[in-house]
Formats: sequence, C-alpha cells, structure tokens
Amino acid sequence: MDPDVEAFATELDRVVDRLRTMPMTKLPSAAILTRPVLDELARMAGQLTPVPVIADRALGSQCAVLGKELLDSGQPCRAGSALLRELRLALP
Repeated sequence: MDPDVEAFATELDRVVDRLRTMPMTKLPSAAILTRPVLDELARMAGQLTPVPVIADRALGSQCAVLGKELLDSGQPCRAGSALLRELRLALP
C-alpha cells in the first residue's frame, strides 16, 4: 500500500473513532473544528456541493464517508493526512 494512503487511512480511523466516542458535551466545540475539515476533504475528493450540516453526533460518520470518498477518488492523501492529524490534535 502507498505510504501516503496508509497514513491517511490511519489518521482517518483515529479521527473517526475520536469523534464517535467523544462525550456529547464536547461535540459542539468539536463541530466548530471539524466542519471546515469536512469541507476541505470534500473539496479534495472533487465534490462541488457543500457538505450538509447535520447533527453533531454524526460528525464521525460524515468524516468516515468523506475520507472514504477521498481514498476512492485516487487523489493524493498527504495533505488530507496532515489535515486530519491537525484536527485530531486540536479536538477537545
């Protein structure tokens, strides 16, 4: 497996797990940090439509779907990996 793709997949798994297991009380502040990252992942995957804003408790699922779309798009994942790492380190 390509090391960039592997690094992206690892960071994606970490962020998704963190968002899915985060206490509900921390989700609003996590959403402020996460939604711009979701928009950027969508842009990197070639999406032209904005990412819908849905319930904060769905952030992990949205991230998983958008990350998978980026992986499936065949686009380089180094920038996405760095973006996810920064998000993971910034999450409450």
